[in-house]
Amino acid sequence: MPHEDKKYINGLLKEEVSIIKEIYKKWGPECKRFVLSNSGNVQDADDLFQECLLTILKHAKLHKIELNVPFGGYLYFIYRNKWIDTLRKRKNEQLRISESTRYTNELTSKALAEETELVNERMLLFYACLYQLSDFCKTLIDGRLKKMSSKQLMNLLKLPTANAVDFRMHKCRKQLKKLIEQHPNFEELFFRSKPKEK
Repeated sequence: MPHEDKKYINGLLKEEVSIIKEIYKKWGPECKRFVLSNSGNVQDADDLFQECLLTILKHAKLHKIELNVPFGGYLYFIYRNKWIDTLRKRKNEQLRISESTRYTNELTSKALAEETELVNERMLLFYACLYQLSDFCKTLIDGRLKKMSSKQLMNLLKLPTANAVDFRMHKCRKQLKKLIEQHPNFEELFFRSKPKEK
């Protein structure tokens, strides 16, 4: 099931002024604090926030992805990674990032930042492929990701037994795996050689 914050994705897609203003008011200051705390200025923060909204809009148009996490966390994950990438390009040194405790506790080194970015890219690929499946499979896999029991899923999807849930889950996962492995970015994202540790 899509998260209630899906309204923000829909608002961006429909260019609803009220929704866009709400996004800027609700999360713009937080993005600015993050950038200012990590070697950036007000102009950097404004540019970054706008770039992130355009990235989300482009992704939503290309993949028709349905949001199943809070919009603020999704947005934070994107602007955090984009800003770290910007800092890496500006100076070739280990990064120490002051984090927003609203979404995460700590950050870390350049290597961890790169690993986090890779995980983010894999996550986007996973959800892009997940939402190509049938509504039944999407609900089933999403329910399992939310730690729903077989009995809960059985009742939700009106299946006769818990064994039926497991059987259908196997088929849905097989379909999802096939879509992921056929994606043009699969090799790059899952078989990319890791940087050597110094």
